[in-house]
Amino acid sequence: MTVTETRPDTAAAPEAEAPPEHAPTSRGLPALLGSGDHKVVGRLWIACSFLYLLVGLGTAVLLGLEDADLASYKVLGSDAYLQVFSLYRITAVFLVVIPLFIGLATYVVPLQVGARSLALPRAAAAAFWTWVVAGGVLVASYAIDGGPGGTDAEGTDLWIVAFGLVVVALVAASVSIATTVLADRAEGMSLIRTPLFSWSMLVACSIWILSLPVLLANLLVIYLDHRYGQQLFGVDADIWAQVSWAFQQPQIYATAIPVFGVIVDIVATAVGARPRFRQGAMAATGLFGILAFGAWMQPYFNAEALDDPWYIGVAWVSMLTVLVLLLLVGETMGRNRPKFTAPLALAVVAFLLLLGATIAGGFAVLDVLDLADTTFAAGQMHLTLLAGLAGGLAGIWYWLPKISGRKASDGAGSLVALLLLAGAALVGLGALWSGALDQPLVLTAEYVARDGIEALNLVTALGFALLLVAVVVAALALVVAVRKGLTSNPEHRPDDPWGGQTLEWSTTSPPPWNNFAETPALVTSASPLLDSAEEGA
Repeated sequence: MTVTETRPDTAAAPEAEAPPEHAPTSRGLPALLGSGDHKVVGRLWIACSFLYLLVGLGTAVLLGLEDADLASYKVLGSDAYLQVFSLYRITAVFLVVIPLFIGLATYVVPLQVGARSLALPRAAAAAFWTWVVAGGVLVASYAIDGGPGGTDAEGTDLWIVAFGLVVVALVAASVSIATTVLADRAEGMSLIRTPLFSWSMLVACSIWILSLPVLLANLLVIYLDHRYGQQLFGVDADIWAQVSWAFQQPQIYATAIPVFGVIVDIVATAVGARPRFRQGAMAATGLFGILAFGAWMQPYFNAEALDDPWYIGVAWVSMLTVLVLLLLVGETMGRNRPKFTAPLALAVVAFLLLLGATIAGGFAVLDVLDLADTTFAAGQMHLTLLAGLAGGLAGIWYWLPKISGRKASDGAGSLVALLLLAGAALVGLGALWSGALDQPLVLTAEYVARDGIEALNLVTALGFALLLVAVVVAALALVVAVRKGLTSNPEHRPDDPWGGQTLEWSTTSPPPWNNFAETPALVTSASPLLDSAEEGA
């Protein structure tokens, strides 16, 4: 059987993987710590990624303020600059954007594909606890002068081990999500009928499963070098340089792959129509994922990559895939006037930022512009990660009624969208422009700034401050919505407030222990709820 053929009835799955018929009776902290329920684990992923997000934006503001006065190190000091620089990047990618989408997928994907539970639920729960503890240790390692640029040897060893455990946890969680999409779909749901968000997470998780072990191998070699003096990377090897490829294009694009799925699912619901070119959107998402798997093209490992036509081509073809998605979404929105909602506003912002990131990436690879190792690359990374953040928030606003039984404020969501767009515009403008003026990616005391660069760096810092405000507003709005939803009368919790098309909207809000009171009916298209509505009409 090929992966696109209709699956047999999932009732034939091994009994060992079947979830219990009833919810566990334990309550409080023991139930939280021991829960294998994907809905509990998904909420924990999302909540903790928000906490790390505050850390990441705080460090970004500090870096921007430091760069606003290049005459001396007045905010951080020369020794701490590289440490804070690396902390911000690691936090943004491995403690915020990827975990945010993993949390959403852990909660939503089983519901979208009609599964009773997440595949490998205990492994998924263990992955979360490993990630959250290792992430805390990683952040704490900087406090004892560890990490890149740190002078404490044991602190640096601790940083390497904690970073490695974070990577292991993300790979394990990705395996669980990908397995759910591949093996636990409802009867009749072929892979081609999989909801776009679930499909995009399958693509993203596949990239992470293949690429993150490479980063883990890098960390192992770094540990042997640092701990035992093996000199496998050379006597003067730079610790940060060995892992920096994970934050550069095309690899950084993998963090934005789920944005494709979030956008299409939200737009289809807002329009109330079936996407005509849905398979084209799936193909564009898959191609974008293939292009993002490009660690082998990183200039650090392959000095000739900058002159390789493939390296340049990948950047420009990535932009074309985003444009294809724009055309497909535009065609869908052109058939029916979409209903304006906060999720739609956040999805539009996410798309604009992703489009800007891919356009910037197309210029970054042009050797004639000489933008390598400048803040232009940082600007592209910022836009990509902020596209992921906006897409993640769009998904949270969209699926929050299913998670808590209550929608978050549309007004607050729209305000968050505006703040994100404004903050990202300032961050992108400042970093891209200063990079065009030859500001290096990592500043040194010897660097002499050109006129206007310090002002651009201040613009970047203000942009990050604005993003911090946006995140605080979003967190408050979501907390209020969750509290009101969980304390409200169950009869007042609409199962489908948006008019959704996929299976998660066919169950109660929040879903029961085994997700569905009854086994989902035979799936005959990519929009099973529209099929049901048309049959009942």
